[in-house]
Amino acid sequence: MLHLVTHGHHGLILVRATKLMQIGGATGAIGDPSGRSTERSALDTQQLEKNVSSIRSQIYQFFHNAVAYLQRRGRIHATPAPFSATRNSTEAEPLFLDTIDLKLINNLDWFRNVSALHFLAEVGRFARVNEMMARESSGMSFTEFSYQLMQAHDFSLLHKERECSVQVGGSDQMGNIMAGIDLIRRQKAAQHTKKADNNMREDPAYGLTLPLLTTSTGAKFGKSAGNAVWISQTMLSDFDFYQYFVRSADADVERYLFALTLLSKEEIQEILSKHAENKAKRFAQVRLAEEMTELVRGEDALQRARLATETLFGTDVQSLTLEQVEFAFKNDNRLVRVPRESTDILRLAADVKLVSSRSTF
Repeated sequence: MLHLVTHGHHGLILVRATKLMQIGGATGAIGDPSGRSTERSALDTQQLEKNVSSIRSQIYQFFHNAVAYLQRRGRIHATPAPFSATRNSTEAEPLFLDTIDLKLINNLDWFRNVSALHFLAEVGRFARVNEMMARESSGMSFTEFSYQLMQAHDFSLLHKERECSVQVGGSDQMGNIMAGIDLIRRQKAAQHTKKADNNMREDPAYGLTLPLLTTSTGAKFGKSAGNAVWISQTMLSDFDFYQYFVRSADADVERYLFALTLLSKEEIQEILSKHAENKAKRFAQVRLAEEMTELVRGEDALQRARLATETLFGTDVQSLTLEQVEFAFKNDNRLVRVPRESTDILRLAADVKLVSSRSTF
């Protein structure tokens, strides 16, 4: 999405709670079956609203940081709108109007007042069950099976009302995206007579899917795999986010540099060439970590991650000031404050595992 909007496209982020870049107040309530062979648990209203609010805040934060990243490199010449984590409206919300054309939409806005009869009349009659079954795994309830039609309706409505012609998603969303394209085609055909129509010669809508990111061993990223990389600083500290990429395997780092960063092909090739001179120094991994941390978390986060790394692994810790250490571990549970006056030093040393027990002294 960032690539598209920075090249002049008009971006719409559809809020759907089961996906990061497509969060949805309505479809999130029933669960997205894509890429699964068993039913996903539904979310209650309170949890759903919390998820939508949290992800909305993370989206704002990401694009704020990304725009600032591009500005520092002279690739966007404008000032991004101030970031506000308290913006909770479910209306179409513009992001950074002075820099990129990007709006945030919650599909609950149009689904909350749609009756079952209306949905069947406007969407269901255009669906072909045999095609839907060919796109899905087994083990789905009717509720989750309906998800594909609901996502198709999202695409159709945005295509009609906001001229959205391309839907972008992971490769596991192919079936849902195709359902939307098929619905748009059938609805458009129904609006025309059987006479030749020049407007029908071209596809009215398109889908763009991206391969799911995996490690060189084929492992996927996610909560169930135990290797989720959280955008939220409350879920994953800046230091841990940074270190995740520093620990990337040599077999993965080249692919990550090309897939995740905004570096040019020439810059990446130069990084890989320098990395090959002494792989033990992990030059490519460090550059990957720096680029990703600044892009996703921001400039301050990168500075914190560097200071935290120096504090924990550096050879010149004595040169760091108290203020630098506190800044490095801001909001990190590694930093524990204890009152100086009432703290027993021997007990503290044992509690933080500096010694095996108090009797060691």
